[in-house]
Amino acid sequence: MIFMQLLAFFAFVFSAFSATARAASCTAEEVDALGFSVENINDESLKRLNTTRLCMRKVTMKHISKTDAKYADFLCKKLGAALTKSGLTVPSTGCLKCFSESTRCAVENCKAACLAGDLTAGCVSCFQEHCEKDLHDCIGFTTINPADHKSALAKLAK
Repeated sequence: MIFMQLLAFFAFVFSAFSATARAASCTAEEVDALGFSVENINDESLKRLNTTRLCMRKVTMKHISKTDAKYADFLCKKLGAALTKSGLTVPSTGCLKCFSESTRCAVENCKAACLAGDLTAGCVSCFQEHCEKDLHDCIGFTTINPADHKSALAKLAK
């Protein structure tokens, strides 16, 4: 069960494709600091993306029963602490809340689709259907699709 929830959690990272800015909770700098920017994708930005994914995974797994929306502030604080410990720049609370909510959405809606892995077509499709628009609206940007960088992220995870 926890394995399914972990895999579903990773669906949150599948926000995709273009760099259209919208008015919302994150700045371009915050999105870039987390490795989610579509601008200037390189080894360093992919390292930040991978670190962010690992921090979010750790927080979600440790607090898997607290992914309900009412725990958004709690999860933001835990995520901020994990990002700080990993050496990343911590974005604003509003920006972190966007990512916490997308995580909750993925756990709630995409468990079965993500059973085979967070970078699978089914998992990505589920996240795009249920969670992506809200994430993009909240952060104010569309983001890279980690599945498009699957091999690079796999190398970084080793």
